[in-house]
Order: sequence, then C-alpha cells, then structure tokens
Amino acid sequence: MKLAPGKIWWLLRSISWEVRLLRSLLKDAGSGLRLRVK
Repeated sequence: MKLAPGKIWWLLRSISWEVRLLRSLLKDAGSGLRLRVK
C-alpha cells in the first residue's frame, strides 16, 4: 500500500493534534485534582 506524502503529512498532523489535546486535558485534570486536594 502506497501512501501519498500529503496523506502521511495529514496523518502526522492529526496525531500531533490529538496528542496536544490529550496533554492539555491531562494538565487540566491534574490542576483540578490539585485544587481539590488542597
């Protein structure tokens, strides 16, 4: 199966976007837990 460079670029971009979203969600959850613990 041959992927076009544009498709690969789009895949990498979507993956990095998901990782960024997950990281921000985890950061929000962590700060919320810290606030709740205090």
